[in-house]
Amino acid sequence: MEDSKPGSPGRKRNPPERGEGPFQKIFEEGPLGMALVDLDFRFIRVSSRLCDMLGYSEQELLNLTFPEITHPDDVEKDVHLANQVFRGEIPHYRIEKRYIRKDQSMVWVALTASVIRDGKGAALYGLAMVEDITDHRNAGQEQVRLERLRALGEMAQGVAHNFNNMLVSVLGYAQLIQLRATDPVLTQYADQIVDGALRAKAMVERLNQSVREEEKDTLYPVPVQEVVQDVVETVRPRWKDEPEARGVSIEVKTELEPVPAVRGTHAGLRDVLRNLLFNAVDALREGGAIVIGARNRGEVVELTVRDTGVGMDEETRRRIFEPFFTTKADVGTGLGLSTVYGTVSRWGGKIEVQSARGKGTTVTLRLPAWAGPVLVEEKPAPALVPHSSILIVDDDQTVCQFFAGLLSSDHSVETAYSGEAALDRFSPGMYEIAFVDLGMPGMPGNELARKMKELDSEIVVVLITGWDLVEGDPRMAPFDFRLKKPLSTVRDLAGMVAEAAALHRQRKGDSPA
Repeated sequence: MEDSKPGSPGRKRNPPERGEGPFQKIFEEGPLGMALVDLDFRFIRVSSRLCDMLGYSEQELLNLTFPEITHPDDVEKDVHLANQVFRGEIPHYRIEKRYIRKDQSMVWVALTASVIRDGKGAALYGLAMVEDITDHRNAGQEQVRLERLRALGEMAQGVAHNFNNMLVSVLGYAQLIQLRATDPVLTQYADQIVDGALRAKAMVERLNQSVREEEKDTLYPVPVQEVVQDVVETVRPRWKDEPEARGVSIEVKTELEPVPAVRGTHAGLRDVLRNLLFNAVDALREGGAIVIGARNRGEVVELTVRDTGVGMDEETRRRIFEPFFTTKADVGTGLGLSTVYGTVSRWGGKIEVQSARGKGTTVTLRLPAWAGPVLVEEKPAPALVPHSSILIVDDDQTVCQFFAGLLSSDHSVETAYSGEAALDRFSPGMYEIAFVDLGMPGMPGNELARKMKELDSEIVVVLITGWDLVEGDPRMAPFDFRLKKPLSTVRDLAGMVAEAAALHRQRKGDSPA
């Protein structure tokens, strides 16, 4: 008998007579699913609890063998151990394995198997005791996922900080060329540099968003139907033109019921739908259909993206929301679906994926419906920027030189490359505004800001950082404002100087003579 196959034919045993004794009571009323199998692994008696666990009727299970309902990856080990028990090589065994329910969903179980023998020691039946541990396994996998995300988050923060510092000069100087160049060709070159740098900046932001869960966006009502139609049209080249050029036909349909606006952002929902649509297109290698649906489910709006593509196995489905996980040969950032997960989670929504090899994939988003008033933000008129004395402190000399170059034509600007060097030259009233980096060797920026304010209560200190800090981070306490590196536009710096100068005037006016 080979251990990788069910037992040899001709060993079928008739089931024992049903009785009223303790065994029968345990079999039917115990907390575990139970079964008797013959030596060819055919079920000959099953408990009602096991039937409920697997979704089969008693008669349906009696027509099956346990390898037939076992996940293919678990069959060989299970059969090998069962045969060892039948041969008397081991008294029993316990394993965690997967059963495939009648509806093709999967249930994780802890199986304890032993053997019932006759008076001469010959094996009569296998006795299986089955505990459903699906919830426990899922909880463990979720904990592993969170630990992995935490580690990736620490790595991502470090990469983002250094990369943002490098982008300061690339993006900043290209924007200066845009503002000052008169040669149209040179301006066009600068436009290309700015566009590439902004895309790199956006990628770093997505990297950070994919590994954190804190709320960052200002959320407002987003009309679902409008965004869906916009995304379908704007990405038409990806799902229609490009596949047709390869001789592949893909149809995108919408089934949009009237639904309320969801609580989110336009840009965020567009990115979510675009990523899901791109993944669906990638799954339709030979063509097929994608259906985007929207339904009202009371306090939530249910959005679905369903494709008829190649589908995923269980391992892939479980990992698709991890940053950098991809099954594609032409790997891009690997952040698409992890960003989707992060966005939906930050909005208070849920995401669910159903998929099987050869049966396509359905992604379901459940997003909170908007329940608050529509707020209109009034932007103040641009303020005049008075001449100010400014100190810039950053251990990256390129950042200092860039900021000084932007400000020195209108303000008195000095730079320092460490907290210690800044304090050596600092005295009360010497500077009105200080721009201070956070992560510096020796003295960190928050400590420098605290010491400067102890010496001069009127100074306004602006945090300039490439770190993606969480609101409420205690390191931000000594700072009056925060400016994220790299700047989206050089005008951001002028606006920050105006705000800081206004606050300094307010403090100076309130201070005692």
